[in-house]
Amino acid sequence: MAPLLQSRPMVTIDLGHTQDTIAQGEAFLTIGQFRALLQERGHLFSKSTIYRWRKVTKEFLPSTVQHLLGPAPSIWFVTMPANRESEGATTIIPLRYLSEADRPTAQKYCLNYASPSPMNLCLHTLRTYLAQAQKELDRLTHYCDGLEGKDLSNAELRTRCHPPSA
Repeated sequence: MAPLLQSRPMVTIDLGHTQDTIAQGEAFLTIGQFRALLQERGHLFSKSTIYRWRKVTKEFLPSTVQHLLGPAPSIWFVTMPANRESEGATTIIPLRYLSEADRPTAQKYCLNYASPSPMNLCLHTLRTYLAQAQKELDRLTHYCDGLEGKDLSNAELRTRCHPPSA
């Protein structure tokens, strides 16, 4: 009897980390702007559909979108970390990922990337450190409030031995 073959995927792709980045001043599209470009080209897709496409490589996108993203690598978007704690990561499509024929049309939807200023990065770092210090201060305050009113004399001895039974 022949052994049973287990079905396993032939290729596993980790889409969690993209290798490409975006340079200072480079033009890009957000998902909403990319959707507007697709609509202008006559391709009607919902925003949620485009967000679901982030889980697949360019080769598995609809052929019309593959043509639009001709020069793009297999992972056809770049994920940028958010500047604020309240927002998640932002998915963008650099203009260089679009075909030459579609770039002029996409120009009217594009934004240009500007990295955060050193002062802004310093302020966000300081805010993070202050938030961590506040949590530690709250923890210590709660601990000290719990000790208030308790007899702390010979506390060290009480941890090592038990009082005699009455």
